[in-house]
Amino acid sequence: MQLSGLASLPRWATSRWILAQAAQCLDQRSQARVAKAMEIAVEAHGGEAALMGTEDLEARANVVDHDWLFRQRFLYELGGLQHFVGRVASRDLLAEADRIHDWARAPMGGFRLIHESPGTLIWSDLATGEEVETVNIGTASLMEVDEWAIGRLVPVQGGVMFESAPLVVPAHVARQVADDPPEWVGAVCTALRETASEDEEIITDAGYDFRLLTDVPRVLQQLVALALTDESGGGPASVETVADLTRIEVGLLRAALDGRLAGLELPWCPWPSVAATMLDRRVGLSLRQGLRDDDRPKLEALAPLLAGPAGEVCLALAEDLASAA
Repeated sequence: MQLSGLASLPRWATSRWILAQAAQCLDQRSQARVAKAMEIAVEAHGGEAALMGTEDLEARANVVDHDWLFRQRFLYELGGLQHFVGRVASRDLLAEADRIHDWARAPMGGFRLIHESPGTLIWSDLATGEEVETVNIGTASLMEVDEWAIGRLVPVQGGVMFESAPLVVPAHVARQVADDPPEWVGAVCTALRETASEDEEIITDAGYDFRLLTDVPRVLQQLVALALTDESGGGPASVETVADLTRIEVGLLRAALDGRLAGLELPWCPWPSVAATMLDRRVGLSLRQGLRDDDRPKLEALAPLLAGPAGEVCLALAEDLASAA
């Protein structure tokens, strides 16, 4: 719906759509890959007992849909993405993508987050020592500055980005992966065993939604909106229906438009969540219905603070107001 309903999407959106399709491609050729990737994920989570038994299909489906380790292993080391690009995807789909063949060969790397602004993230690449800038679509939502992560940088028009949100790890794991990228699975699994007695998990299903246009976890996006309601003096909001959530998320966008986010002390950088909310068609339609003529300059001022396609959505809304005037 986002690909067909939003104008001026970057080509990396199609590349990410290809990743999503490749991750769900379970044809006969992919069955062995799925089994091998599942084996690694099950081991990392503590064995079959952690998945509530070998017959629990729902638990295994949850791994396929949300587990970072499974997805990385399946798509890259085991060739799931290369198989989809080479044998399944149509030429038209590939033509719309952003260097997807290079994505399929992208190595794992180690990184440290050194700066976050509303529009950009700056990382230190541990392998080269160089600083790398990526668009801030919520890729570091689960991180704080000076924390460490592993992930895959991929080329896009105008620079690089992470193909999905990276995995937060201890510093020594990030350095080990940077020094020996092909052995990243072993480094992560070893670290998991070493920290199991301290209840310090590295890998968790929670938070890895693998969304198309944003890396902000859905839960975090909603928490930011709820926190805004509380900080604004309205008290904790009650969410019982989709309409309740829509009203609260529209409130987040309204606060961003009116400049009320700057004075609030929130535990997360709110701008990626604002951008993710702006890209939600359900919320966007509700916001549009309440826009006023004097919101046009507010939309134009908000657009530069929203990275990725969300800024374009802001400008499109401003143009609609101008056309209707």
